[in-house]
Amino acid sequence: MLWHNRYGHLSFTGLNLLQRKEMVIGLPNLNASTKVCGDCLTGKQQRNSFPKESIWRATQVLQLIHSDIYGPITPISNSSKRYIITFIDDYSRKI
Repeated sequence: MLWHNRYGHLSFTGLNLLQRKEMVIGLPNLNASTKVCGDCLTGKQQRNSFPKESIWRATQVLQLIHSDIYGPITPISNSSKRYIITFIDDYSRKI
């Protein structure tokens, strides 16, 4: 697993190719590990894409409000505040 990690999670087939062609000095002959590399599994997971359009939209003002908070920010505001919160009306898109 050490060589697998050192070479950016290269497969054991690739590592054995490097060793067989003597492309890396000191690389021993490696057998495929029985351990499962958690980082490789995470990298191969797929995520669903975000939808292009919302399934449901508000039909009147203030029916649906989106909010977001950001911080801590530097420099702090004149009134010593370090966080910002926003509210967006889904219908009118006013902030």
